[in-house]
Amino acid sequence: MRRERVPERLLVVTLAAYLFLTLAASGYLAWTPATAPLRGWLRPGECAMRVQWGLPCPLCFGTTTYMLIWRGYFAQALVLSPFVFGMFWGSTALVPLLTWAAVSRRPLEWWFRRLSIKGWLLAAVVVFALLLANWAYLIATRSGVASEALLKFGDSYLISAITQEQTTLSCRK
Repeated sequence: MRRERVPERLLVVTLAAYLFLTLAASGYLAWTPATAPLRGWLRPGECAMRVQWGLPCPLCFGTTTYMLIWRGYFAQALVLSPFVFGMFWGSTALVPLLTWAAVSRRPLEWWFRRLSIKGWLLAAVVVFALLLANWAYLIATRSGVASEALLKFGDSYLISAITQEQTTLSCRK
């Protein structure tokens, strides 16, 4: 590998590792009991924006959305935060692609030159517009509620979904 490619490879590997660890942590939170050793440490704190102004931030309910997806509650996750729902699947697709780009012998320009500068700008504008649309959706559906109630909503939503799943499974036996 050429010396000038090392920083760009490190950036790609770091991004792939971050996305992988985010997916792994949310999967761990979704499938472990509340008393699991790392669960309290991995659980994010309250959103500063919700605490300060009572408005959800653009990525509010992200952890709960990821946990619902891991548990198989796709419709509930989509309703809770549509942008984060798409982010989960984008991250899932990007981890192997970024890993392959980092370990291949081709320069990163080869991977990214397939799309013109205008194409990359258009993609960035579309993603930003979707983020703003998600934020407007969250404000319209979740604003005016105290932050503690919002946190409880997210947790109770997941707990009720899991309880319903366990009840369904026990009825089948």
